[in-house]
Amino acid sequence: MSERMTKSTGSDMVIGANDGISFDPAWFFGYWSKVPQHTITWVEPNPTLFKRLTANTVAIPNKVRVVYQALALIVSLRSIATHLM
Repeated sequence: MSERMTKSTGSDMVIGANDGISFDPAWFFGYWSKVPQHTITWVEPNPTLFKRLTANTVAIPNKVRVVYQALALIVSLRSIATHLM
């Protein structure tokens, strides 16, 4: 990771955050501790995983929030086809 990235401010959003550790390459590689000036938002719709996520991220100082929410993205095939033409 470049020094420029670790010293800059930024925002990170993790959609489908699971428990904040499992299946998270950012956690595995220590990304969150390398970017203390970034603000982080985790989003997880599963109530069981959300409880674990809340517990697992409590010690991360740059955490902005943990959100219990399901997100939906609805895209019609017509709008995709229009943009491809």
